[in-house]
Amino acid sequence: MPDHLVPARPAVLLDSDPGGHQRVRKIGVGTSEVVENAEHDVEFPDTPQRTGQAAEAAPDLRGGRPPARPALEAQHRQDLAQTARGHPGAMQRLDIVVEYRGSVTFEGADAARKGTLDRQGAHDGRWSRPAHQARRHTRVHGNIAGFGPPDQGRKVSLFMRLAAIDIGTNSIHMIVVQVKADLSFEIVDREKEMVRLGAGGLGGRALAPAAVAAALETLARFKQLADSRQVDDIVAAATSAVREARNAGEFLAAVADRTGIRPRVITGVEEARLIHKAAVYGVDASSGTTVVVDIGGGSMEVTLGTATDTHLARSFPLGAIRLTDKYVSSDPLSKGDERRLVKHIRSQFGEFAEQLRAAGFSRVIATSGTSLSLGEVAMAGGRLFGSDTIHHTRIPAKTLHRTRKQVVALDMQRRLRLPGLDSRRADLVVAGAVLLDTVARLLGAKEITLSDLALREGLVLDFIDRNRKRIASIERYPDIRRRSVVELGERCRWYPEHSEHVARLALSLFDQTRGIHQLGDRAREWLEYAALLHDIGGHISYL
Repeated sequence: MPDHLVPARPAVLLDSDPGGHQRVRKIGVGTSEVVENAEHDVEFPDTPQRTGQAAEAAPDLRGGRPPARPALEAQHRQDLAQTARGHPGAMQRLDIVVEYRGSVTFEGADAARKGTLDRQGAHDGRWSRPAHQARRHTRVHGNIAGFGPPDQGRKVSLFMRLAAIDIGTNSIHMIVVQVKADLSFEIVDREKEMVRLGAGGLGGRALAPAAVAAALETLARFKQLADSRQVDDIVAAATSAVREARNAGEFLAAVADRTGIRPRVITGVEEARLIHKAAVYGVDASSGTTVVVDIGGGSMEVTLGTATDTHLARSFPLGAIRLTDKYVSSDPLSKGDERRLVKHIRSQFGEFAEQLRAAGFSRVIATSGTSLSLGEVAMAGGRLFGSDTIHHTRIPAKTLHRTRKQVVALDMQRRLRLPGLDSRRADLVVAGAVLLDTVARLLGAKEITLSDLALREGLVLDFIDRNRKRIASIERYPDIRRRSVVELGERCRWYPEHSEHVARLALSLFDQTRGIHQLGDRAREWLEYAALLHDIGGHISYL
């Protein structure tokens, strides 16, 4: 049997059951159908190759028709089911081929082979592999035939992988997630670097050169990690520091030039909406309404909503870096500085807090670094009981107030020794503690629930909501190159049946003339993709 195939095989699967009895299954399907449950996981025994078999005859596309189906089936059983010199393990190939009418075929036979259903891998078409290769998962699924041999170096994954980057005023965060078929996601990697991008650059001033350099270095490293994780896409958002910076455009251009990442600068309200989406996803908020408070470096976002919707969303210039720069001028914080800080918070947030209290809510969720750091301090002090993880921890309002008093009373040196406190936040935690405690008191909250899901997870959830069709295509076309071709065709409103037909004809001609052009499998794959996309220019204009 030659190393290439021609699209003239019948729809036959020759297999054996666990008892060793051979069976024949017909599973041919039209390319316009979506095929379910036509999956097979095959274990190949290591056996010598058979030699001396007659080459398969290629059909004549110049007017000839394929032989009758019964004759083909009989010939195919003879070619593949017979053993070599009585050896029961000498099955040579697992072939996937396409008939002229567009049917897809699994073929393979051997009394010693065992088959089990499996949902791994996918190649919607025809290819051939030597039998001695240990394991190959195949699957027919969808209406786009894949006619080329798979590339061993190519990424094949049943789940989309996505990287989400939050370019914040204080820190830059990245998570890499795997989006599952049910549209949930699992975090497979995370990175964080505290670069203080907004230090000295808030209020319309330029981002500092040192901060820009540190951010670019961090983002380049994150990009390398995302690439190593073979992500399908990267979504990045820049918040308060970039939003307000005089040189924001230059920074974004530098990021794109250095890393290829193109961050989206989002408004404070959009930031609040995305954070709310993540917070209620990570904490049980299925009943009642929820207030979400996110304290960042440059701003504070506050929302009111349910598990499925955001009713109110506001952003306030009350970030920990901003307040520290403006109001924390003594160490420990003097009573006068603390009073001025509280007065400023009340003037900014008091009216909206009254609006939230009037609307009513069931719980308050606090997210991001400042709130989590204060939670760690409270837990380390023995004031909380239960889980040793900060996520989902409930901090009573009285405990939060005591933690604020403890933090405010310490100078920098003693704060650095405070159990549970991240030393990199020792200078910001004073303003953060006063802010969070004052917000809780203005809301009249009896307790706050901590969540470690914030903007980056919100970016993931928003991406999932906006790309359901694309995510579904990951399972349908796990091969990333084939999926990209199909997605481009769909965006250009192609005619898939026509494109598949042209691809089949082109590949059949390619296979029949291999002896002349001497081209390899990579050229064959390029020809297939070119044939599938040959008409997409019509999306722009018919000339």
